[in-house]
Amino acid sequence: MFVPLRNHSHYSLLLSTARCNQIAEKCAKSGYKYAGLTDLGTVSGCVNFIQACKKHDLKPIIGSEINIKEGGTLTLICKNNNAWRELLVLTSLCNDPENYNKQPEISFDDLVKTITPDNFIVIDGYVGSHFFYSVCKDVAGALCHQDSESVKNCLHDNWGDLAHRHFIKLSPFKSYYLEVNLEEFDTIPVFKIMAECVSHLDPNHNITIPDSASYYCDANDALDHRVLLCAKLKTTLKKLDTKILETEAFDLIKFTRSSKFHIKNDLDSSLYPDNLVSNMQKLVDECEDLVILSNPRLPTFDCPETGMTENDFLKQLCRDGWAKLLKGKLDKEQTIIYRDRVLKELAVIEKANLAGYFLIVQDYVNHFRNQGCLVGPGRGCFLGDTRVKMGNGLYRPISDVEIGEEVIDAYGDKRKVLDQFVYDIDEEIVQLEMENGKVIRCTKDHKFLTENRGWVQADELTEEDDIIEI
Repeated sequence: MFVPLRNHSHYSLLLSTARCNQIAEKCAKSGYKYAGLTDLGTVSGCVNFIQACKKHDLKPIIGSEINIKEGGTLTLICKNNNAWRELLVLTSLCNDPENYNKQPEISFDDLVKTITPDNFIVIDGYVGSHFFYSVCKDVAGALCHQDSESVKNCLHDNWGDLAHRHFIKLSPFKSYYLEVNLEEFDTIPVFKIMAECVSHLDPNHNITIPDSASYYCDANDALDHRVLLCAKLKTTLKKLDTKILETEAFDLIKFTRSSKFHIKNDLDSSLYPDNLVSNMQKLVDECEDLVILSNPRLPTFDCPETGMTENDFLKQLCRDGWAKLLKGKLDKEQTIIYRDRVLKELAVIEKANLAGYFLIVQDYVNHFRNQGCLVGPGRGCFLGDTRVKMGNGLYRPISDVEIGEEVIDAYGDKRKVLDQFVYDIDEEIVQLEMENGKVIRCTKDHKFLTENRGWVQADELTEEDDIIEI
């Protein structure tokens, strides 16, 4: 059975228009029993995706497409829960400053050192993959040329030897598959040439699977996807092809030449030989059900007295703090207000089983204070007059947003407002002026999601940063 494995959601920033629930719904309506999510360099959408799959009675297949420093990507699929935990470590490592180069990435050697290869399935061979970069001497030409002969000339003269060396290099991964696209030979001839290269490496098609990459759900979403690419490159539809060439974003050319990067149906998958499709079933049979929706697992905090619980110790610290900071400074009415607020906060913390979290954070804070480090508030805030995007697409000052209303977050998702935090600001304010004239005022520690550097603190932003729409 064909399996839609390499779906990308809007968590692949500015690369996909599909939302997790839309992917799951589309796969269910298409009659599939499985649905995959392999966002580029992130696993941020996995929880939402698994929840959506369970709602539609689908088995979720979880992974991520990882950028390799030496060129191209490898798609890693989790076989088990150990793989999931290792994937979390890997994606975090890809975002470390020493690895982040306009995108999260990692060297192949570090990738193999970071994970246990037996826990993962690797998909390679597609246009843009690590394999593709291994056999091409002119990647840009291979992606741009519109005739097969010119694309062939972009391969290394000894590409066959390089392909076999690449295969040996990937040998730590016992579950290794090569993906081919057999649909777009005329419009995107590089697909044809790569299919020939894969066939050379796997002549009996023992490890070859059909292309399953999607960046939107339906074929009629292709135009919306191109509009998204225009936002990414800051251009118009008419100038999109030119802008791609100017910015050397050659991997995006395929999206302007074809409208078939949607979730495939039975008619699309029928173009592939049965043995390629059956290899997909072998692949998903290796994947166990992942259990990642459990409650947060915090380490236990060692309280100073035998028999004292974390909640008891937190309450004791609050009493000590009260005596140190407020005793004798409040009248009776103020004392009642403060006491009731403290008791309310402690009740919420106890109900959520988060006393240990606050105690551990306090330990960190005290440690760094004792080392002479400046320890600031662990949050950032907008000023009340900041306009935010509501769920209906309109903008409103944040001070006018009510509990229960929906706002749009940095990833484009609708989020319901659960609470309001209002307080007097007595700290440095940063004013950000955007190209479109919009002005944002916030505390200096407020973080913004940027296209080029990920999350960046307000006072560390520069004119080179591209902030995702707020």
